[in-house]
Amino acid sequence: MLQAGQNKKTRILLTLAGDLVLVAVAYVLAFYLRATVPLPLVQDIMPFERFYQVRHYWLVLFGSQAAVLYFFGLYDPIHRGQKREMLVQIPVALFIQFLSLVAFYFFKGYAGTPLPAGSAPEALQYPRSVFVSFYLLNCLLIYAWRALLVKAFARTGYKRVILFGVGKTAREFIRNVDANPYFGLKIVGLVNEHPGNAQNGPLRAPADFEGYPVLGDRENLVQIIERERVDAVIMTPETSWQDELIDAVGRSDLTKANIFVVPSIFEMLISKMQHLQIEDIPLVEVVRNPTTGARFYVKRLVDIFLSIALVLLLSPVFLIAALAVLASGAGPVIYKQQRVGKDGALFTVYKFRTMIVDAEATTGAVLAREDDARVTPTGRWLRRLRLDETPQLFNILEGNMSFVGPRPERPEFVKNFSEQIPGYRERFKMKPGISGLAQVHGEYHTSPEMKLRYDLAYIYNHNLMLDLLIMMKTIRIMLTRRGI
Repeated sequence: MLQAGQNKKTRILLTLAGDLVLVAVAYVLAFYLRATVPLPLVQDIMPFERFYQVRHYWLVLFGSQAAVLYFFGLYDPIHRGQKREMLVQIPVALFIQFLSLVAFYFFKGYAGTPLPAGSAPEALQYPRSVFVSFYLLNCLLIYAWRALLVKAFARTGYKRVILFGVGKTAREFIRNVDANPYFGLKIVGLVNEHPGNAQNGPLRAPADFEGYPVLGDRENLVQIIERERVDAVIMTPETSWQDELIDAVGRSDLTKANIFVVPSIFEMLISKMQHLQIEDIPLVEVVRNPTTGARFYVKRLVDIFLSIALVLLLSPVFLIAALAVLASGAGPVIYKQQRVGKDGALFTVYKFRTMIVDAEATTGAVLAREDDARVTPTGRWLRRLRLDETPQLFNILEGNMSFVGPRPERPEFVKNFSEQIPGYRERFKMKPGISGLAQVHGEYHTSPEMKLRYDLAYIYNHNLMLDLLIMMKTIRIMLTRRGI
């Protein structure tokens, strides 16, 4: 992703360095307060010498600080509303750290350095009341540090960009940039991807698009870049004839022909796909079977063993969730629904019921919204905690789904999307997943076209390491309640 001023790694390292310094400051200050201020619910002031007498596990302190903040998404790119989110994320994340530290010190023991002869043995006990002060100070300091970073990053210079293409893709890109000013992008304008026509004059294009000027067409692109002092050009093209070709082959039941292309220089620069050669002509394979090879069978074995382990581990959670759904009103605990799987085959997906019974009786099949009124209070909590999807572990055991892959869609939506979005049927070359690349990077408002791009990026580049990263990000989303 484009970053203004300091690059992404520098920002993360700066943020992490501040977090580690501040957790040490909060820890020492907690001892100082305990030794100088009469706190509620404690009998007397503790001598500060106790700080030097007990053992301090600094690596555990630093490691737990970085881990909980990472899993709660507090090293992600800054976006609009970050300060409001941090008011919830930071106290919750650091409370988990607080509980972990209390448990660690309890089981590890509180033995410290030897005290002078005659000292009472209980003098070596770790002052557990310090943890409460430490937690409050840590929350305050980390929030202040993050708020300072939000303000500082918002003032850094923006990357000046132009969009090459005037259409639906450009509209979605503009919407995301406008909603997230801390991306560090300033859209100077757009360039029409269609060239002018010498005989009939330039193709008609709007003077502005979504509030941004259309600066010209592709024949003037270089002059526009120079004139506007552009830092980057972002291509947002509409459907091409290549997209239509792939879509047409995907719709055919009579052929599964692979498609190759003799690449242009541009295509060679961006290609990471399989290459073939006929004499001295390079070929790039753009349509192939992505589920062949040993990694496909290893993926299935991992799915089986991991789903069995999670079913056993989460069985108490299943029971609590089932009782909560049962108590929420009439209707089945498990909701069953037809979905489209690999190669377009239908299968039954399992979920804990989160909506009222007959939620679509008057509307027909409609996509759920983030604030959907049909969702029950219990269902809303199950969705926030991502527990409504956990019965799909049994779909994995049945072989209909995987842990990672494109999300399974309903037949009604697949029919519409297949007619409207070129290449949509490509996503059925792999089993659907409980989570996927589109789920960890998208939001509820992300368009089906943009989700398809994520799905295809995963399908044609999947490996076990990518699966592991997606599952780790899924855990973070479950904790932060972000994503799809």
